[in-house]
Amino acid sequence: LSGGTYGPEHPMTATCLNDVGTFAQAFGQYDRAEELFERASKIHRKALGDAHPHNIAALNNLALLYQAKGDKDKEDAMRMLTKMLQARSDGQLGA
Repeated sequence: LSGGTYGPEHPMTATCLNDVGTFAQAFGQYDRAEELFERASKIHRKALGDAHPHNIAALNNLALLYQAKGDKDKEDAMRMLTKMLQARSDGQLGA
C-alpha cells in the first residue's frame, strides 16, 4: 500500500479491532468487546475465509468473552464453531 493506511475492510484493520476488543473486555466493556470481535470476524471471513486462523482467533475471543459474561450457551456454541473451523483449517474436513 503506497499510502501506508489500511481501509475498513482490510485484514490488518480486523486484527486491530480484535486487539482493541481484548482491551475492552479487560476493562469490563463486554458489549463493546463483543461488537469489536464480531466486526473483526466479519472482515476476516470476507477477506481471508471462514477457516483462516485470524478468523478463528476472533471467534475464540468471542467464546472467552461469553465465558467471562457467564453466557454458557453462547460460549458452547462459539467453541463448537471454532472447533469445526479449526478442523477445516487443518484439512480434517472438506471445504
